[in-house]
Amino acid sequence: KARFLEEAEKVGAETISGLGMLVHQGAASFKIWTGREAPPQTMENSTKKALEGK
Repeated sequence: KARFLEEAEKVGAETISGLGMLVHQGAASFKIWTGREAPPQTMENSTKKALEGK
């Protein structure tokens, strides 16, 4: 986790992951480049597995 997120949590701020934004930006880029719809849920699941080292 990024240091600034940890610091924000320490002072009581609510933080969120940027994963959703990353996935949807990737899906939009995929459509622009290929003309095909991307599967955002599959992309999110794959990203989570990769981040977990699986």
